[in-house]
Amino acid sequence: RFVSRVAYDGTRFRGFQEQSEQYRTVQGTINSKLSGLFNSPIKVVGASRTDLGVHARGQVIHFDLPPDSLTDFDTFEYKINRLLPEDVKLYNVTFAPYGRLEQEESDDIFHATKSAEGKLYTYRFCNNQFVDPVLRQQYAHMYKPIDFEKLTASLEMFVGTHDFRSFCNRLEKDTRDNQYYEEKKALSTIRTVHRIELQKEGVGDGYYRIEFEIGSALYRMIRNIVGSCMAVATNDMTMETLVMLLQEGLPRTENKAKSAVAHGLCLEKIFYRNY
Repeated sequence: RFVSRVAYDGTRFRGFQEQSEQYRTVQGTINSKLSGLFNSPIKVVGASRTDLGVHARGQVIHFDLPPDSLTDFDTFEYKINRLLPEDVKLYNVTFAPYGRLEQEESDDIFHATKSAEGKLYTYRFCNNQFVDPVLRQQYAHMYKPIDFEKLTASLEMFVGTHDFRSFCNRLEKDTRDNQYYEEKKALSTIRTVHRIELQKEGVGDGYYRIEFEIGSALYRMIRNIVGSCMAVATNDMTMETLVMLLQEGLPRTENKAKSAVAHGLCLEKIFYRNY
């Protein structure tokens, strides 16, 4: 089993997860090029199913090959990246390690999804009159005046372990999927956020990023958090409403804030014990 990190510009992809052939996806593109290189059907497993338009610098995949099929990783990276399009590349390819400690003790093999111990996302936005056209695919345009004290206070509320039911989409579908793949265990909406930090970007005045270090995320959770906190910071939602949504675990339909747009979000890194 082999493991690789993946970087991609999500602009022209319909998300990471492979769908029907009519849609261009990151997973489908990698599967196609790997299968062609090794002249055999190969399917990669991704650690995170990023949505349409979301970018990644540190997505992780694993894939299986027959023994001795791949030993020279530098040559492989050169060949596969020559085959892949300009908006997706593989790097840090190596043999898959053990994952979590309990996996090592039970001799379970590394799995890109199940062995992950945490993730780092960033959300980038611009609060100027317009976004530099060169940066328009990486920065969301937040054109309303932002109260940054309110924004910081709102974001800090999400640090810790909470019920994020009010901040996730597609819960019923994901619950059905989870029941099918996880032996009918109900999908929990409890998640842990280890750190959230708002920082200025170095590309110019008015450009910012929000860093989220989390255990795992529900579908569209980060974008909903950003959208909700921006609603408070632009006086479209009260802080009291945000507190109620977070504390009471109300359905997403009770949260009137819109999700932040996809292209501001980037999966920066996935953490593993030995990779």
